[in-house]
Amino acid sequence: MLGGCSLTPTSSSNSSGFTGQKAAVATTLNLLASDSSSGKGLDICEHVLGSAVRSVLNKSGSCQTKIDNQLKTVDDFTLTVESIKLAGSVATARVQTEDNGKKVIQTVSLAHEKAGWRITSASSV
Repeated sequence: MLGGCSLTPTSSSNSSGFTGQKAAVATTLNLLASDSSSGKGLDICEHVLGSAVRSVLNKSGSCQTKIDNQLKTVDDFTLTVESIKLAGSVATARVQTEDNGKKVIQTVSLAHEKAGWRITSASSV
């Protein structure tokens, strides 16, 4: 589902150097890291996840409950945005996280919705 929610309590985010729409995409990823480290599942559901992802999560319960439960299993919320590619209203970001002390590269897909850039999926590379 959303590997980005398993972003691996240390918390930091680095996305400096992006401008324009890439900066807006990076801001969404920063919000994910910040809200994750603060245990704000509801904020992640409302301000970070795309509408389709929220819909899927809400079909079998509550998006907030599912995200809150996932956040309890994470011990490192460090996220570094390595690159962002834009193609119209779709973006792909390559991010580095840590899981049990090991660096993990993930690809995060985002879509530009009415409320801004929202995460639609994530997968490990």
